[in-house]
Amino acid sequence: MSIGVGGHINPVDREGDLLDLGCERELAEEVAIPGKARKRVVGFINDDATAVGSVHFGVVYRVDLPDRAVEVREKGMMEGALTPVAEVKRLAAGGADFETWSALVLDRIDEVLQA
Repeated sequence: MSIGVGGHINPVDREGDLLDLGCERELAEEVAIPGKARKRVVGFINDDATAVGSVHFGVVYRVDLPDRAVEVREKGMMEGALTPVAEVKRLAAGGADFETWSALVLDRIDEVLQA
């Protein structure tokens, strides 16, 4: 289970602010957000505990949406819904299987929300 969208920086992202363009592109590929979302960097992930994590570095963005009308674009690859933080915390406390990076962000979600 994941609490967000993500991906890799691509060569096309080199034509400006690398992180900002990568974030914009990944959001546009994975979800349809009507209106202009506000995004900002709230943290980083460096996780050497797993083989995948040891060769990746994560940038955590907080994305504030203009409204709750978000739609998953890659319906054949994933499904999703906006879920209140309290419900996500309840799922995590109940033993839901979150991917590693989502679990790391959930451990500090209150800080992310205040950023």
